[in-house]
Amino acid sequence: HARGEVNYWVPVTRVFGSNSLYAESRRGLGDFRAFEIEPGRAVRFFGNQVWHYTVPNETDSTRVSFDFRVIREEEWSPASFSTFKLGMYYSVMTPSGVLPKS
Repeated sequence: HARGEVNYWVPVTRVFGSNSLYAESRRGLGDFRAFEIEPGRAVRFFGNQVWHYTVPNETDSTRVSFDFRVIREEEWSPASFSTFKLGMYYSVMTPSGVLPKS
């Protein structure tokens, strides 16, 4: 995860127990809990600062979700992309749309 990145996770189906995403509340606490939210609600968390994961789904309910990551313009820098290169994993979105890959 890039420095300054904020993660948003939005389930489209009901999530609970092993069909959810787990995260700790603060870095290093190890107090992992499953997010349990209603479909269409968003969870905002700093995936670059806390451990998060999923486990094999042992429920009878399939999880469908989408996630996206945001870096505020004020926090953007080339160093943010030392691991993930722009245009490969990340794109730059402007009010006019996605910038072309260079």
